[in-house]
Amino acid sequence: MIELISALSSRLNKNEKILIMKKVMFLMLAGSLVLAGCKKEGCTNSNATNYDEKAKTDDGSCILPVIEEPIDPTDPTSDTEKPVVTITAPAANAKVKSGDKLTITATVTDNASAASWMYAILDAADKEVSNSGTLTLGKTTSEEGNSEYTIPASAEAGNYTISVTATDVAGNVSTAVTVVIVVESSDAQAPEITEPNVTFPIGGTMSSGTGAASGAKVTLAVSDDVELSWVKAYLYDTDNSVAIDSLIETDINAKTWGKTEHQFTYARTDAQSQKGAIKVVAQDKAGNETTVTGSKVLTFGL
Repeated sequence: MIELISALSSRLNKNEKILIMKKVMFLMLAGSLVLAGCKKEGCTNSNATNYDEKAKTDDGSCILPVIEEPIDPTDPTSDTEKPVVTITAPAANAKVKSGDKLTITATVTDNASAASWMYAILDAADKEVSNSGTLTLGKTTSEEGNSEYTIPASAEAGNYTISVTATDVAGNVSTAVTVVIVVESSDAQAPEITEPNVTFPIGGTMSSGTGAASGAKVTLAVSDDVELSWVKAYLYDTDNSVAIDSLIETDINAKTWGKTEHQFTYARTDAQSQKGAIKVVAQDKAGNETTVTGSKVLTFGL
């Protein structure tokens, strides 16, 4: 190119030479730009977040988006999330009795697939008294489990806790969810009170004071088919419906209770009526109550 320009320059004037030199320089600059464009480097992967459509050569800078693989419920290594349990029945503090059939219902939700659930019955001391074992669920993300539990005849009255857990297909176990129920006694039979046996005074006329020959001596007996809770016995003013003297026994916790020749006394100022009797009230653990007023009429003497 330079030799050609030199050969031509001998035939051209000064202005023509300058013009030709400018054109040659322009062509050389344009050519270098074209070459530079042909060699442009960058990310040539159209799936990359920094894809450069003008790049001709990949420079290794491509950044590909992170694609989360769907959880495979059959692959335990792909799921570490625990299922969640909600107890929908029974309601908190629901009251039942022995022999009752109790429906236990729980909803289990999981990010992938539920598999099974189970419940345990705990007494007031958190001792397990029953266990359902594994109960199968359908393999979806939300399942409802239902089971029926019969309150045993041997169940003591008191609070019991139902604890429910669930497991998903991957083997993740939920946090236990609980609800408290109240077992009421099925005992409907009230205590039996034996007729109070007044052994003194024989004639029925009492004397005031606290001496050995004062008041009345009575033998008492009470029984229950399950367990007694308390007994209250009174020297009773039947005319005025007032207790003059009393005997109270609590926390008996036995089927039978009795007293032999228990002495009831009264002060002279309490002798406001001429008639009295022995009154006995008893209650068992189930809350059944019995009241008996003795048939022997007592007279309040001075």
